[in-house]
Amino acid sequence: MPIARIALILTCISLFQSWYFFAHAHAHAHADAHADAHADAHAAAAVSESEAPKSMLSRDAVGLEINRIELQGVKFFTTEKIEKVLQISPGDRLERSKVLQTEENIQALYRSHGYQEVSIQSRLVRKKNSANIFETILEFHVREGLPVRIAKIDLVSDAAIEASNQRSWSASREKIRAKLGLNVGDLLDQEKIADGRKAIHEILASESYVGAKVTDVTELLGSPPKVKEGRLSNGLASRWVNLELHVDLGDRVSFGFQGNSVFTYVFLMNLVDEQKLLGLGKDYVGAIRTRLESEYRASGYPLVTITPFTFESKSGTGTKVTYRINEGPRIKIEAVEFDGNAVFVSKELREQFFSKASGVIQNNVYVEKDVQKAAEILVEWMKERGYLSARLVTINTKYVSKPKMSKVAKSVRLLIYLYEGDQTQIQSVSITGAKVLGEQAVKNILRVTEGAPLNLFTLTEGIEHLKKAYQERGYLSFRIVNEGTDDLVRYSQENRLVDIGLKLEEGSQYKVTHIELEGLEKTKDFVVRRELSFKEGDVLSVAEMEITERRLRRLGIFATVTVKFVDDPEVGDGKLVRVIVQEADRGVISGGPGFRNDLGIRAFGQLAYTNLWGEDHTASIHLVVNRRFYNYNFLEGQAQIAYTWPWFLVPELYFRPLVSFGATQYINFAARTLTIATNWQKQLTARPNLVGELNYAFESINQFQSLRASDDQQMTIGSITPKVTLDMRDSALLPTSGLFAVASLDYAMPFLGSRGDIGYYRFQVRTDYYFPFTRDISLYLSFRTGYEETLEPLPANTDSIPLIKQFALGGIGSIRGYQLQELNYQSKFIGGKSLSYVNYRSELDLPFAGALKLALFVDAGNLLVNNYSLGGLRYGAGCGLHYLTPVGPVSFDYGLKIAPTPGTDVSQIHFSVGII
Repeated sequence: MPIARIALILTCISLFQSWYFFAHAHAHAHADAHADAHADAHAAAAVSESEAPKSMLSRDAVGLEINRIELQGVKFFTTEKIEKVLQISPGDRLERSKVLQTEENIQALYRSHGYQEVSIQSRLVRKKNSANIFETILEFHVREGLPVRIAKIDLVSDAAIEASNQRSWSASREKIRAKLGLNVGDLLDQEKIADGRKAIHEILASESYVGAKVTDVTELLGSPPKVKEGRLSNGLASRWVNLELHVDLGDRVSFGFQGNSVFTYVFLMNLVDEQKLLGLGKDYVGAIRTRLESEYRASGYPLVTITPFTFESKSGTGTKVTYRINEGPRIKIEAVEFDGNAVFVSKELREQFFSKASGVIQNNVYVEKDVQKAAEILVEWMKERGYLSARLVTINTKYVSKPKMSKVAKSVRLLIYLYEGDQTQIQSVSITGAKVLGEQAVKNILRVTEGAPLNLFTLTEGIEHLKKAYQERGYLSFRIVNEGTDDLVRYSQENRLVDIGLKLEEGSQYKVTHIELEGLEKTKDFVVRRELSFKEGDVLSVAEMEITERRLRRLGIFATVTVKFVDDPEVGDGKLVRVIVQEADRGVISGGPGFRNDLGIRAFGQLAYTNLWGEDHTASIHLVVNRRFYNYNFLEGQAQIAYTWPWFLVPELYFRPLVSFGATQYINFAARTLTIATNWQKQLTARPNLVGELNYAFESINQFQSLRASDDQQMTIGSITPKVTLDMRDSALLPTSGLFAVASLDYAMPFLGSRGDIGYYRFQVRTDYYFPFTRDISLYLSFRTGYEETLEPLPANTDSIPLIKQFALGGIGSIRGYQLQELNYQSKFIGGKSLSYVNYRSELDLPFAGALKLALFVDAGNLLVNNYSLGGLRYGAGCGLHYLTPVGPVSFDYGLKIAPTPGTDVSQIHFSVGII
């Protein structure tokens, strides 16, 4: 009974304190919030509203922990844009200065985009969330008001334009207006105005104006512009302004070059244009000369001299600057020697120097700054081996002339002076406070061993790995107490010995107490929750949150995804996880052109509607057509209607039924195909990415225009196809490294829907490997093979495997140098026999010019009847140029047959633009 009374008394005290808090906060609230606070018995309001924001939060409210921040009335900006300027976040303690700064930031953001009448109101309220738990919410109410709009745009020259330049200036003004990014009726957006100033600078620079700039932007009071039939514009605005952009044209200058043989005129002009974009001052002649000299020296011409000559044009069109270039010889590195090294032998230092140097140095071409950089990296390599005092003293350069009688230097000898110092070894490693992982496990993560040389880089990296290891186990408050102090690494005996000691404070292990979903409009909760890689009660892992973000983005139905956590006010070692999404547009329309010299003009289009029923279902229509230039008989193409049903019956199982119709001209026949198919796909493992599929297809095929009359036929084929795919590439769209492999088995029989005389199986394997030698050089290797065999006994001169299902090689996708499907058995009966093929592909991509790649390739393969062999190959080899453009890749490959069959073409061009 006494316990019950004590509990009753404590409850009354708690209720009184709550009443006192809300009443006191209510008394300090703004008058505009009074009605809201009176209607909500749980609300404590603190309001601020004025042209110059002023925080009026009550003193009792200051110091409270903010659980959530809400933005209301925001229409012009996305929520994410506003959130970037917030100075206070969920989990922070309420500070009046931070609220005031946030209001000022929001107001500044709006005003910079033309909303001068914006006003901000903030208040603090208490509400229940979806878990029926009270939260402290800081609300920002935005009244945007009407914007300021542009009524007129004028370009004004600060100086008079000479008569000879009037025509050029008029043309430049038209270009500026087209690319300015500002139009009559637009908002007075300072960001767009800044972009417009940059556009003016770039256009005038491209028009040979040096030193051109926008000196001032003037805003004058204007009137609404008139539209059709003399009516005034009905664009809503608080006021209209006339915008004047004042331009200083600078000097109009043209450039020329004499004596250049290493670099072309176009290349040198590109350097000049780049320097223009960076900005040219009054000494633009000297700045450009310095840029040209730097490019020559970077290419191994350190003795280059460039002399500028300036002429005034007689026609009055500006100044002509000609650079007379004495390139000098390209200097080669004859020898690299070292001095001052006692521990490291010169041979080892030389190997490390060249391995860490740039490509030009590795080719023994002398570039002073690259030599300096390589030597500095070499010193860092020495420090990693415990020689912390190592330093680069100097580099002595001696030019050598060849032949002996020549006065012109052709090569250089480098003598690199080093100071090694004493090696620093780890004397002891001590770890305190490691209860979760244990002392030895921490040492293993740090990768430090007693008696080994000290590598500060490895130690720093190990500390970061240690923090991550604890965070992955939910210890979010983990810290190294003595990090950043001299106590962590203690040197002795003149830095020859070091003692490492880490004092750990592990903190509490946090768990997920509740998961909240925000931003869902059409999408149902379970669509998001089934993609979560954690659940309530799990240990909070930052890595799992990142995985969840990636999985939600991969759905393609959200424009933005954010997963974050805040403290749970009800549980000390708990965290509330918030999954915040913004739904994307549900309709998707896409399309594009293409060209292939063997298929002709191509085009594709797609219409899709995603997130049907709010359950991430997708319906889509795809259309691809092409029109050949030769061997043309009809318009080819394929139309497909598909539906995607994710998480069909079991987790992560995707069900995709589809119907398609296609008409295709093959090398020896043509076919029209109607296909009804169903596909089931499931990811078997995430690491590595292994996907399993099972497909059933029912095809109604009409083969015609065949070489043999007996192959012109109507047939049905019913088949099942199990398939596994392993994808370990760095990118599915533009891979540069990694392995890709796929294996499939097609099985067709009458009981599956095939015509009574059709039965076969086809087994195929493909493995691709991408190996990057450097950032710009990569090697692509591929091996593909297949084996198919009839299962239904047939009379002579008939095939159980239809032409459309028989293997064929040749073309851009198998052996370049051959026509598409040139290697085939479509003119012969294979009867009850089998077909097999192997296909090897290799390609070395080299940098050529900018994004343009030079490809060297060798392809090989065989196609055999009733046999299988890895040899007996036919070869195609050649080179090509590949370039990635906004409309798709552009590829030009020239393939040459090795030992061609008599009577066939010895080479083939493979050219394509866009989607192929």
